[in-house]
Amino acid sequence: MASVMLCDAHTRREVCAVVVTYNPGTSTLENVRALTTQVPAIVVDNTPSPSCAKTGVLAAIEQMDSVQLIRNQQNLGIAAALNRGIREAINSGYQWVATFDQDSTITPRFFDGLLNALQSYPARERVALVAPLMYYPESKEMEVANADQLPESSLVRTAMTSGSLIRTEVFAKHGFYDEAWFMDYVDYEYCLRLQQAGYQLLRANHVLLHHQLGTVKTFRLFGSELFIKTHDAWRHYYIARNRLLMYRRYALTFPGWCLYDFGSFFRELGKVIAFESAELDITLNILKGIAHGLIGKTGPLVQPSVRNEVRH
Repeated sequence: MASVMLCDAHTRREVCAVVVTYNPGTSTLENVRALTTQVPAIVVDNTPSPSCAKTGVLAAIEQMDSVQLIRNQQNLGIAAALNRGIREAINSGYQWVATFDQDSTITPRFFDGLLNALQSYPARERVALVAPLMYYPESKEMEVANADQLPESSLVRTAMTSGSLIRTEVFAKHGFYDEAWFMDYVDYEYCLRLQQAGYQLLRANHVLLHHQLGTVKTFRLFGSELFIKTHDAWRHYYIARNRLLMYRRYALTFPGWCLYDFGSFFRELGKVIAFESAELDITLNILKGIAHGLIGKTGPLVQPSVRNEVRH
């Protein structure tokens, strides 16, 4: 865990972090502790019936200074959990809310860096969201190449949930995350919705967030190592379904983004076929997700193999 300097007092009054957890481990404990050295935090837990070890982690989080713990006692999905935490932050008077997954680690002066990038942007009054640059420690990859050569900030079309700093006023004007989608692509959907309303999204290119994205498996291809980010079979259902829901909703407004994302979807399907085709559950969940996306089906996936395992 990197050392974290205390944030400016003004930032602590303006910003509140909202962290969604599910069966959190000790690494989550450290991530939340790092957050609270910079801003207050609201932790919304989606664990239905935590084990003794997980209960201990949640109890430790609850005892931290500057942390409010909300226990849902069931898995409501990441969208509903985020919305609950955001509403609490709005009721407490915060101007900005920063949304996080449990497996993201901030870097020193993270929030000051985001706000400084915003302040230096000429059209900052039009910006609804400021995102960091992602670093993936499992594969040692940066979100973009040659990041050190980038300007202080850049406009982006979409940003991931984790690390995004959002003006709280936009939720009253344009609604909250779509809870019917349950998980996956709820962040991208909200990004496109904000831009449809005329806002801009900014990425602070010199502010890093260390983020664990799925499980990385290593394969050998023509003598070289290939790193593939993979997920549990049920997770592929939400990714496939909600991608199709995105295309149904935004193909006419953002055709370029939809075509680009479809290309990514096609490449990822190729990786599944090439490296994970033996996993029949993955293939079946992808096919089910595509079918449900085409007919517009939403809500949580309920089937015996995942009923008690659906994460945030």
